[in-house]
Amino acid sequence: MDTQIVLTLIIYSVISFILTYYLHLFTSKNEFSRQELSDLFPQLGNMLKKITSNYPVLRLTGIILLSAFIAIIILSIFSSWIINSAIIPLIIYFAGPKLAVYFEETRVTITNNFADIMETIYSRYYRYIMAGFMAGFGTKLIDNWINIGAISFYWFILNFIINTALILLILRDDIFEQ
Repeated sequence: MDTQIVLTLIIYSVISFILTYYLHLFTSKNEFSRQELSDLFPQLGNMLKKITSNYPVLRLTGIILLSAFIAIIILSIFSSWIINSAIIPLIIYFAGPKLAVYFEETRVTITNNFADIMETIYSRYYRYIMAGFMAGFGTKLIDNWINIGAISFYWFILNFIINTALILLILRDDIFEQ
């Protein structure tokens, strides 16, 4: 992996996390104090504390990075404009929770079977698998537009906004709606 892509992934993920806080703030209240708008770091700390109280940090980080790199590899292999669109993230956004519920309902016991282990991991971490995939997807969209020139600016911006909105909705649902 190129270090530029990794740095872009980190920056895009942090910005998505910050935007998630502001999305929640603007959708939950009509009036805001100056402190709520400007004291971002304590709020981000509270968000991280809530996430780390529900999930092991190292495992969650590995799952997010793995799913992000899968998205980056998919967009690196296929350069078609249809693949470089928000169709894949939209499918994942709508099918991902249904798949997690299906895995949870059909699981009888936990065995040492690889498929059962993957189903259990997916049903527990599906929101962060989806968010990681979409963060990697958005990162590679940036790369495909700027460095490779595989897509036009208008196609990039439309799909990038949709992809970012999906990330914000996924993170908001997990962090604030539980």
